[in-house]
Amino acid sequence: MSRQEFMERLNRLLSDIPVNERQEALNYYENYFEDAGPENEAKIVVGFAALGLVVTGIGMLMFTIGLLGVIALVWILGKVIPWMITAGIDLCRRLFTGKKSS
Repeated sequence: MSRQEFMERLNRLLSDIPVNERQEALNYYENYFEDAGPENEAKIVVGFAALGLVVTGIGMLMFTIGLLGVIALVWILGKVIPWMITAGIDLCRRLFTGKKSS
């Protein structure tokens, strides 16, 4: 990937943030490339690509943790809510009939 391809891709990836923030980020990376010099562009692109993989991996991990949390919550609620309904019905029977359900 070249510097130009990197910058175009970054611009696309940042398309959902406000224009001024996107331009600020693009300026930061352009300045980074300028300061490093043309002889280091390939190394910088590879480094940023590796960082992108790390960030993507972290994002996927956080998504997985969140998804597991939702699954656990649904499982717990699936166990607790039926118990609460049964307990509520039993309480109503006791209050209105004086009998405990079997």
